[in-house]
Amino acid sequence: MEDSAPMNSRPWVGIAEDENVAALVSSASRWMGKALAGWVDDDPETVGLLAPISVEHLGKAVLWSRNPALLVPLSNSAEQSLLILTSRPNIANPKLRTIGLGVLLDRLERTLGSSPLAISEKKRLIDTRNGSVHVGAKSNSSHVLRDALRLCSVLLADIGTDPGSFFGDQHSTVVGILDAQRTEVEERVLAKEARARNRIADLEAQLGSAAFAEAEALLEAEARDAFDSIMLEASIDHPCPICTRNGRLGGFLDVESDVDWDVEKIGESYESCPGGFRRLLFTPITFGCNVCKLSIDRYDELTSAKLPAEAYEIGTADLDDDFDLELHAQSFDETD
Repeated sequence: MEDSAPMNSRPWVGIAEDENVAALVSSASRWMGKALAGWVDDDPETVGLLAPISVEHLGKAVLWSRNPALLVPLSNSAEQSLLILTSRPNIANPKLRTIGLGVLLDRLERTLGSSPLAISEKKRLIDTRNGSVHVGAKSNSSHVLRDALRLCSVLLADIGTDPGSFFGDQHSTVVGILDAQRTEVEERVLAKEARARNRIADLEAQLGSAAFAEAEALLEAEARDAFDSIMLEASIDHPCPICTRNGRLGGFLDVESDVDWDVEKIGESYESCPGGFRRLLFTPITFGCNVCKLSIDRYDELTSAKLPAEAYEIGTADLDDDFDLELHAQSFDETD
């Protein structure tokens, strides 16, 4: 395991009686406390170094609370860690090696069904944790801190931990930082929506009603080619909240195998017969409309624009005709 801070004596609220989870949460709290102190003291290097570590430890607490084996790296050298985490899991075991922040964030996103961070924000957090970006830049460390706090808030809610206990005396500071960012997100989405409405109005004024309707239909038909190259794993049609034409939601597609039981009459008796089927869970990450050009690429922006932002079940009919579900399910099983 990576370096961790020693436990403190805070009473964690709502955590199951698992000393490993408590140790990870305690460590995360201590690192975040130091990161926030660095922010108050205008010390961007401290913020950039410690906030990602706090996220890493709290994220591991969330995965551990579900199953300690979720922390096992997918590599041949992780056999010993797998045995530790599936037999006598102990986060303090010196022989234990767990996943890094990049894999952790991906597993959290699939486990929770959503992520409050955009792809670029996750990359910035990972790069900062790995030391591949300059953490001493004040603007960069401020972004990293806000991203870390947003993610920590989601993770704390998932394991039922009171943010006031986790952030301690600096809880009011955290609330202020997050409130300011929510306002920024809302303003950013409102501006994007206003620009999209203006584009539609200008296009109709230039073309006239009849030609405008034809142009809308043509642009809508080209949405797939315009946006799918930047989408993740799968994309589906979804009405645009501005122009109501179909845009494209892109994101993760998880395939879960399940069994349904049916009753059939065989001779004079009835027998239960199992039938296998797949459940498709789609997690939106981005949205793009080729008609009004509305473009959303963050979880919080999806929410603000009243677009789907949480994982939900879809049917095969929602996928494109040429989407190879068998191939995707196979690749998903191989990485599961």
